[in-house]
Amino acid sequence: DKEVAVRQEALAALKLRESDKDKKKAASAIAARLKTLAPKEEDRDELIEHCDALHDLAQRTTIKALLTNVSTEASPDELRARLRAVANVPHADAIDELLRFASSGRRANRRSKWAQQAMAYATCQKDDKSLDQWRRWWSDNKKTFDLEGAYLQRQQEAAEKAAKEEQRKQRKNKKRKKRGEE
Repeated sequence: DKEVAVRQEALAALKLRESDKDKKKAASAIAARLKTLAPKEEDRDELIEHCDALHDLAQRTTIKALLTNVSTEASPDELRARLRAVANVPHADAIDELLRFASSGRRANRRSKWAQQAMAYATCQKDDKSLDQWRRWWSDNKKTFDLEGAYLQRQQEAAEKAAKEEQRKQRKNKKRKKRGEE
């Protein structure tokens, strides 16, 4: 649609899908849009919103779309959104592709930094490893590491954070009401 608001509402609806089949369809539709949004600087915010939606859907089929057509001039926000979306996919391919992405391109050092942070996010490990250390760690742990468990841990942490934020808002509203009554 030509209207940004309509596209945003459609994106919000797609990322709420719950069944695996519906998530895959939604993720495919969203991933297909990345190619159109990537070249235009004015579409950067919408591209990041699409990456965030793909993060929430966490589908293996989106890894390639997230890691292709990445401009060498991509903003840190875009790189972070793309790589975190890949990192949230609970599959070994995500880690393999993050490692490959980190060492590719003219700006491998910049990519490496963001990919290392995404690896830490994906594995719930500390972020102080170099790219070579991540490669060794993944080589040693690929067969035994529980990516699904790490995914569930991230979901639980996000839910707890959202619940705390909601409690904070409720306390603020209570205080405002109390001040208004006095």
